[in-house]
Amino acid sequence: MTAKCKTVGSFLFSFSLLLFFRRSYCSLIQDYDKCTLWLKTDGSSCQASTYFSIQNWALSFVPSFSSRKVCCKDGTGCFSIDKDTPYECYNDLPSCMDVVKPKFYFYTPERNQDVQMIDYFNLEDSVEQLEVAQPSKPFFAIVHGFGSDWPKPWMFNMKDKLNDLDNNVLIVRWTEGAKDPWYFKASANTRTVGAALARVVNALNAAGKISISTSTIVGFSLGGQIAGHAGSNIPKLARIIALDPAGPNFQCMHPKARLDSTDAIFVQAIHTHGEYFVFGGCGTLQQFGDMDVYMNGGVTQPGCGRGLSQALTEFISFMVEAMSCSHNRVPKLFTEMVANAKNPENSCNFTAFPCTSTEEWLSGNCFQCPESGCPSVGYLAGTNNVGKFYVNTLGDNTTSGGYCGRQYLLSLITDKFVKGRIVVELKNQTFEAKPIMLQDTNDVIIANSEKSIVATVPYHMTEIVEVELIYNRHQATTGGGPPSFKILSLSVQSVDGRRVTNTTGVTIKDSETKRIMLPKNE
Repeated sequence: MTAKCKTVGSFLFSFSLLLFFRRSYCSLIQDYDKCTLWLKTDGSSCQASTYFSIQNWALSFVPSFSSRKVCCKDGTGCFSIDKDTPYECYNDLPSCMDVVKPKFYFYTPERNQDVQMIDYFNLEDSVEQLEVAQPSKPFFAIVHGFGSDWPKPWMFNMKDKLNDLDNNVLIVRWTEGAKDPWYFKASANTRTVGAALARVVNALNAAGKISISTSTIVGFSLGGQIAGHAGSNIPKLARIIALDPAGPNFQCMHPKARLDSTDAIFVQAIHTHGEYFVFGGCGTLQQFGDMDVYMNGGVTQPGCGRGLSQALTEFISFMVEAMSCSHNRVPKLFTEMVANAKNPENSCNFTAFPCTSTEEWLSGNCFQCPESGCPSVGYLAGTNNVGKFYVNTLGDNTTSGGYCGRQYLLSLITDKFVKGRIVVELKNQTFEAKPIMLQDTNDVIIANSEKSIVATVPYHMTEIVEVELIYNRHQATTGGGPPSFKILSLSVQSVDGRRVTNTTGVTIKDSETKRIMLPKNE
C-alpha cells in the first residue's frame, strides 16, 4: 500500500466496501482460530456468507464477474476467478503485462548506485547481459505495495542496507498495476506481478546470475502477497519476508490465493497493522507464514493513532496519517533490522518471544525464552523458529538511534483493587526513558494479583535502578479508583531472566508521583 494507505478511508464510504463484503467476508472475523479451522474443513472461503448477514445484503448490490481466462500470452500463465477454484474470492480478473508494465532494477554490491534494467518483454537477452560480479552472493527482491507514487524512498534505503551486507538486490516496480484508488484491482494484479517476478527470478537462476537457494523476496503490504504468488512458482525458493502483508481481500482466502507457508522453504510475516479493516487496518493478524512476528502486538504501533476509530473526530489529514502510520512503520523496522545485522554483537537485534496471542503478550504473560533462546526477527531470523512471536519497540527512532529497544518485564502487585491510569518511567543512573502506560483510566488491577507489561526503553539502558509512578484514579461516584493504594511488590525483569524487586510497601496517592528505588540485581 502507499506511504499513506490513503484510500482506505474512501473504501468505507464507497462501492468498494460492497465489493469487499462480496468476496472478503473474513476481514470482519475477530476469531482467527475459527477462520483457520474453517479453512481446514472447507477448501474455499466464499461459502461462509452465513457468518454475516450483511454480506448477503451486499451481494444483492454487486454484479457478478464473468468466468473467463486472461493473460495467457504474457509468459505468466492464464488467470481466472472461476467458481470452485482457489481464486474465486478475488473481486476481479488481473490486468495483463501490457497494462501492469512491471519494471525490474538490478543492483550489485560492487555497483550499488548503477542500476541495470531487466526488460521483461525481452527477458532472456536482458538477463544474459547483466553484469553480476559474484552470482553466489545472496539475492533479495524488494516489492512495494499499493500506490502509484514513484520513487519510493524506503525501497532504495532498504536496497542500500542490503547491498552493504554484500547482497545482490532487485527492486520490483509495478506502479501501473497498483494505482489508487482501485485497491481491489491492485489486489487482483498481485497474481500477474507475482507470476512475472517468478519468471524473472527463474531466468536469473537459469542464467547463473543468482542462486535460488540463497534468494529472498521481501514484499511490503500487497507486495507480501506478490511474494507469495511468486514463491509458489519458484521451486525451492529460500525465503519470503512479508512486511505487514495486506489483509483486506486476502484474510481467510484459500492458501493458494494468498501468502502461505508453502510459498518458500521459510516464510516470515512481520505484522504491524492488524487493526480491523472497518477501523482502517491495512494488514492482518492472521498467520501467513512459518514464523509470524507481531510487533508491539501487531495491531497498532507506539506513536501512531489507534486508527479510524480514534481518527473520526479529527481532520481528514489526521485520519489518513493515523490509518497509515502503523502500516508504514514496517519498512523502517526491517531496514533497521538489516542495518543492525552488520554488527550483530553490538547492536539491538529485535529479540522476540514465542506467545499464543496478542492478548497474552500485552498482558506480560510471555516474557520467557525457550532453552534455545529467544530469536532475532527479520533479516537475522533463523529458519528453525516456527509459530507466533512477539517483540516490543520504541515509539520513534529519533532520540535513541532506532526503533529497537531493550525490553523489560515490569510487574506490580497492590494491596487493593485499583482502577485508574498508571504511568511509569524506568530509569538508570544517567538516562531517563519516556513515559510508559502500565494501565489506562478504565483498566484495573486486582488486589494481591500481579499486573505486568513489557516495557521498552532505549537499548543503552542496561540496568534499571529506579521506577517512577504517576497515579490518576478513575473518577466515578461508584466503581471508581481508590484515593490511594499500597505497592506490595514492584519488579523489573530483563530478557536474560535477571529480576530486581522492591517490596518495601510504598503507598501512592491519587495524582501523586512516587519514585521507587530498586536493589541491585538478584
